Amino acid sequence: MKNKLILIVISIIIYTVLVVGITYTITASNNGSTQSSEENENDSQNAAVAEVINEDKSFDEEYNMIPMPEIDLKNAEKTYEIKSLTTEAENVLDLRTLSGHDVAINGENVTDQDSYALNIEEISEENQITINIDGTDYTIRTLPETLANYDYENNGAEDGYYYFSYSSYLVKMSTDGQIAYYNDVGPSYNFKLNKNEDGEVYYTYQVKANANDDIDDIGSTPVKAVVMDENYNVIDEVESIIPNKDVDPNPLDMHEFVFIDVGHYIINAYYRDEVFNIPEDIDHNKFGSNVVASVIQEIKDGEVIFQWKSTDYPELYELSVEHNDYTNEHTRYSDYIHFNALAIDPEDNNLIASFRHLDAVIKLNRDSGEIMWVLGGKGDQFGLEREQKFSRQHSLSYLSDGSILLFNNGNVLPQTAYPKVPEDSSLHDKEEETTIMNIKPDEEEKEVTKYKNYPTGEFAGTRGSVQMLNEEGSIALIGWGSRETKNQLFSEVNLETGEELFKFYPNNEDYVTYRAFKFRE
Repeated sequence: MKNKLILIVISIIIYTVLVVGITYTITASNNGSTQSSEENENDSQNAAVAEVINEDKSFDEEYNMIPMPEIDLKNAEKTYEIKSLTTEAENVLDLRTLSGHDVAINGENVTDQDSYALNIEEISEENQITINIDGTDYTIRTLPETLANYDYENNGAEDGYYYFSYSSYLVKMSTDGQIAYYNDVGPSYNFKLNKNEDGEVYYTYQVKANANDDIDDIGSTPVKAVVMDENYNVIDEVESIIPNKDVDPNPLDMHEFVFIDVGHYIINAYYRDEVFNIPEDIDHNKFGSNVVASVIQEIKDGEVIFQWKSTDYPELYELSVEHNDYTNEHTRYSDYIHFNALAIDPEDNNLIASFRHLDAVIKLNRDSGEIMWVLGGKGDQFGLEREQKFSRQHSLSYLSDGSILLFNNGNVLPQTAYPKVPEDSSLHDKEEETTIMNIKPDEEEKEVTKYKNYPTGEFAGTRGSVQMLNEEGSIALIGWGSRETKNQLFSEVNLETGEELFKFYPNNEDYVTYRAFKFRE
């Protein structure tokens, strides 16, 4: 009887083990199938997104035709405007909306044509285009009202062209004050001329896109980058960083776009990231902090050949001086680093990047992404004295002697909601002034061998740029950004004497431009 009881107990145990084992196997199998399905779905989604991002787009003549304004055939008194015009190439007008009408442009019969190549000698208030539709004349301005009535002063500036954007227009204007090209593209940034190694001319700009991807309370705009040929025809667009195991698709950010050649660019994005690597001695959310990471990619023919992501470098968190609420009590996302400019070192081809909220310029190894050095801010490695340091800087470039040229905004107070400066703080009484800085770092000795700081007597709290036009003569073009105290949109200046060789005044005091450039052509 005893043996029989033992056999019964053993049988029950074996049965229980078998049931548990089978149940676990089935559950694990289901979980594995679910996980595999989810991974496959995510992989498929990422592949689909990557395919959309990298697909070949057809930027043919039809894509680049200039749309005709919507003409009210019952109102011949109204004057119309056109989206884009240039005096430097043919303006191919899209006439398909006028199909079925008898049409003439400036006296030339274009009836039943899908397009018409218009050449114009001057963009001005006096020069107008006459379009005759079914026997009635209608007038199109060559100079849109938004761009009219600007003012400028040329006090000896060398011949060339200024590139800038304001309101919704890209503008290229000569030193004689004549507009050579404009395009109504919407809010835009960094319109400029570029040349590849063969000396071929291309134009680039960024334009606001993907508005639903705006990050609240962050000084950034989601954009796509546009590349045009020498005749202002779009030949390429980049809308997103390229997704991979470290980043998902994300619209480009408006601060920078470096053209190397067609299909070869350096791009950047402001990337929402939840991080768990903030050092313990920094106040943060222990369940994960929401931050805005800066992602920099070098892409060539749709492939990523270099990538740098700020949140991979936790030592940068403590260097932040603004928008650094890692608890997320005051800001939904902490924009702790705020990348805003980049240049390639001509000596070693590595990168220097400006980070506004670190008050610093950082050199990045273009192969490994390693931080090579930090210039300025709390992490300065070059022994800058307090009065030599810059703050909230925008735009940077290399000069021929290896110096770095900086637009130093010169902020004393934060421009963002956090950190909040107490009302009784003496910082409120300190004068803020924008300066142009020239700093030459000795990378081996970690010291500054040349330092010049040019006061401007003005203040631009955000945006802004400086471009050296003539190093021997110390002639620079200054884009005044938010221009709190400056009437000009941009000025060509002798940095040593303060003499302004060219001044441009917009017709609306609310207009600003992120950066301004000048080129000989």
